[in-house]
Amino acid sequence: ANHVNRRMRAALYHALVHQELARVRAEGTGALMTKAVTDVDATTEGIRKFTTELFDTGVVMVAYLAMLAWYDVRLAACSCVFLPLAYFWAARLKKRVARASAAARESEGTLAAATMDRIGHEALYRTSGVEAGRNALYETQLASYEAASIRSGMLENAMQPLYRIVSLLGVLPIFWLGGSYVMQGTWDIAAFTTFFSCFLKFAVKSSHAAKLFNAVQKAQVSWQRIRPLLESGQEETVRQV
Repeated sequence: ANHVNRRMRAALYHALVHQELARVRAEGTGALMTKAVTDVDATTEGIRKFTTELFDTGVVMVAYLAMLAWYDVRLAACSCVFLPLAYFWAARLKKRVARASAAARESEGTLAAATMDRIGHEALYRTSGVEAGRNALYETQLASYEAASIRSGMLENAMQPLYRIVSLLGVLPIFWLGGSYVMQGTWDIAAFTTFFSCFLKFAVKSSHAAKLFNAVQKAQVSWQRIRPLLESGQEETVRQV
């Protein structure tokens, strides 16, 4: 992930250097700073999470599911019937997560531009007697960025308990059917406890996979923001050559 971050940032800086000055100024200093720092970090973090969860969650989930099916296929199917609901809610929130993430990035770019303007023209604003007004405007932009960031973070992280609760609903058929297996003598307490513990681990991993959908969507938003800049830099380099 660190190597991807470094290469992507280097490619972005190379694109900025080879772009026309008028296009860079039209883009805005704050927006460019946000894309060069925050969007690159968000994109590489999404790549890292997807790669990590693919092996740390995907492979382990297959192993847990195979173990559950080996103990009892019917009970494994009944306990896993609630898992698609978590993915359904994650998919339903995809557009909201994308909109909130894009709004947060735009607000961050506006705040970065206001910060650069405030620092660069501090002496001018102070001598002109408009420093208090500029401070009030900056506080308004800061509050807007704070609200956008909180909204984006809540949509991405606050749904994790819901995903886990939905995934854990599978314990109901385990207690019902698994308890009947113990009462009938088909299973002993050790087999029931092993199946129950394996399902708990499987449900937790499943909730992580549902959260991954939202994290990847956030990274996709950042990638769509920096992709045109990288492509325009490549076109400019080819044109110069």
